[in-house]
Amino acid sequence: MFGVYFFAITYKEKQKNMFLCPIIISFVLYGGFLEFMQGIIFENRISDIYDFIADIIGVFIGGFIFIKFPSGVPVNYIKKD
Repeated sequence: MFGVYFFAITYKEKQKNMFLCPIIISFVLYGGFLEFMQGIIFENRISDIYDFIADIIGVFIGGFIFIKFPSGVPVNYIKKD
């Protein structure tokens, strides 16, 4: 999954938007899969729909940041004293 994300950020701006929808879908499915498996594998944990909703919200916030800052944060963004 992260390989697909890093692959997408190396392309030009038009090509980046082409990858955004598959990335969002794959991360939402991954979050759902983790929640489902959490309820099956671990005895002390349960699957929670609210946790899955939080995963979805986080994916969309990440997608917004990906659109808003397409090239990432510049290296010299943090000022050194």
